[in-house]
Amino acid sequence: MKHFFIHLVPWTILLACLAAVEYFWGWKTVLAAWQSFSGQAAITLLCLMLISYALRTMRLYDFFQQAVAGRYGLCLRLMLYHNILNNLLPFRSGELSFPLLMKRYFGVSYLVSTPGLLLFRLFDLHVILTLGLIAVFTGVVDAGPSLMIGAIAGLIPFAVFYFRQLLNTWVLAHTSETSQFRVVVAALPESGWIFLRCWWWSWANWSVKLYALAWLIGEFAGVSLGAALGGAVVGELSSVLPINAPGNAGTYEAGIAVGLLPHGVSSERMVSAAVNTHLFVLLASAVGALLAWVLPFSKQTTWAEHDNE
Repeated sequence: MKHFFIHLVPWTILLACLAAVEYFWGWKTVLAAWQSFSGQAAITLLCLMLISYALRTMRLYDFFQQAVAGRYGLCLRLMLYHNILNNLLPFRSGELSFPLLMKRYFGVSYLVSTPGLLLFRLFDLHVILTLGLIAVFTGVVDAGPSLMIGAIAGLIPFAVFYFRQLLNTWVLAHTSETSQFRVVVAALPESGWIFLRCWWWSWANWSVKLYALAWLIGEFAGVSLGAALGGAVVGELSSVLPINAPGNAGTYEAGIAVGLLPHGVSSERMVSAAVNTHLFVLLASAVGALLAWVLPFSKQTTWAEHDNE
């Protein structure tokens, strides 16, 4: 019975959020904000999101190149399916689809794909936090110092890579065998070029995505692109919480609202920006999943099958 109620909580939160929007503001009023957008602007924003998905796929393709070489299209399908499951399923359970799909499509074992996914998530967190720092300090200090702070934060992964042997020794001595931190450190590539490219694809992907989201939030909230970036960053950070409702309902909107609070945005504009931006993210992931469904690909020998020959 307790297990049942735990699984009931996220769906209850989802229904409560839908009802709250209707009760306090009305869905018709919230969605009316889209009338200020031209069709060209909406399509451009959607294309930017799809470009970010393609860049995220390049990271996967590059990092697991031994297993996926020559099958970028299949990697894109995997990433698009993983993306929508991640956006829709509660409790971050959509993450489980990545190792499952890597096994199904490429024969890559869970022991290989899971550490890679954890490393990707650390890169994602690093990029989002760094861009968040730049957004915060741009409003406090001049652009020069704020960019310097961002540059210092952006170089942290290279320090980790440079001292990876010392870090690995410390981790082995101070963490348990089941520690996720130990798994991530073990997943650090030996090649500096692979690490650099993973870092680059992470920055390219998130720069495009957060620019698109900041543009959207700025239009709805009536704030500058820099101020809107704060909302986009906190919104994306909220989506990594271990407990969330289906579709990240409630937490994503709250994250955007928190990011906009320092800029004196009215509650009506704040709700409009938070809800409509979240709906756009879900729409983009649904369009991506539809593209994944129609993408052609040929079945080839998997990595595991190749190794067994």
